[in-house]
Amino acid sequence: MSKPTVAAAKSIEELKAELIASLARGPLSYEERQAKLSETRQLASQGDPEAQRELGSIYYRGADVEQDYAEAAKWFRKAAEQGDAFAQDSLGDMYFQGRGVPLDLAEGLYWTRKSAEQNVDEAQWTLINMYYNGHGVPQDYAEAAKWVRQVAEQGCPGAQELFGDMHYFGQGVAQDYAEAARLFREAAKQGNKSAQERIDDMYRNGLIQHR
Repeated sequence: MSKPTVAAAKSIEELKAELIASLARGPLSYEERQAKLSETRQLASQGDPEAQRELGSIYYRGADVEQDYAEAAKWFRKAAEQGDAFAQDSLGDMYFQGRGVPLDLAEGLYWTRKSAEQNVDEAQWTLINMYYNGHGVPQDYAEAAKWVRQVAEQGCPGAQELFGDMHYFGQGVAQDYAEAARLFREAAKQGNKSAQERIDDMYRNGLIQHR
């Protein structure tokens, strides 16, 4: 009698390929979602940071599992510690809200900053809001300007307008009407109406000249 064969464990690459293929087929049935969840768990347990982040999201949302913020934080942390920028942002948010972890602004700031340093715009905007408005940290326009500059340079019209305002009023940067106008124009080119209004006001007040 021959020995029963044992199927070889699937590699991370094979499991990820199966997950991608299943998503490409469109909406999944409950059974398919459970199979996907099982594969995600397997990938996460093998140390794949994307799967760990996805498993954290599943527990955070309560998608086909009982919502469990502590379990979500556990998996976000595993991915965050491996450098996953989006997991770092999610873990930072959980510390800010005290969901699944103790409320800890310093820890939230730590993880949010690490995410922002990898150009996750949600994390960068969180830091902008905190430092510009003094939410949870001492108000610091210079630190806010550092992060606004990065988002503005990525082409975000809202950040361009805000950075224009900071140059207009000299908040965290030297007052510079010409630079403010340049930033307002960049935002206006993308359909930002309030930035266009700021340019019009500068013309009316004689702060810049028509080109």
